[in-house]
Amino acid sequence: EGLTETDELFARAAFEKTVGQLGRSVRGIAFSECPGATVFIGVHPHELKDSWLIRPDDPLSAHDGEVHLQLNQSSYSSMCMHVLTEVASRSGISLVVDDFGASGSNLKQVIDLAPSFVKLDAELVRDIDRNDRKRKVVYTLVKLIGDLGAHLIAKDIETEAELRALVECGVAYGQGPFLGAPSRSPTTSKWIGLR
Repeated sequence: EGLTETDELFARAAFEKTVGQLGRSVRGIAFSECPGATVFIGVHPHELKDSWLIRPDDPLSAHDGEVHLQLNQSSYSSMCMHVLTEVASRSGISLVVDDFGASGSNLKQVIDLAPSFVKLDAELVRDIDRNDRKRKVVYTLVKLIGDLGAHLIAKDIETEAELRALVECGVAYGQGPFLGAPSRSPTTSKWIGLR
């Protein structure tokens, strides 16, 4: 997988030590274009280390819809727990563990953070319809993540066969090219429940 423009932009901001300002700008734009909407938005690890998200003037504090902060494996560290705990304590803000099942993924992250959603890594979704071992793992994860109080989201669903296999495993939420392209406007995008 190649870098996206967003990856390159945040890499440059990390080099220039301006990630907090960039993340703040991204949140400001996202929330101004989607007032009152449910928003899933990524968080860069530097924003956590520098406590950007808990500043009272951050756009996160003013959004009037649900906010789900997506954390990838590199976003989480025990040093950032105080920031994540404070952010998650605000009403309307929940945590999402992204890329779960990727190399180096850590079940401890799900235990410590108590996220509302856990997104499966694309590698567990890709060709699941042709891989019995993947289906068994995903079936087990649906139960485990549910028992921990979260919902499992299958991402990067590319085919109808993958979608069917995921539904058979008990996955209730999904996203990906087969279900529709991402959209900037909440009026043209929709949350897709699989069951």
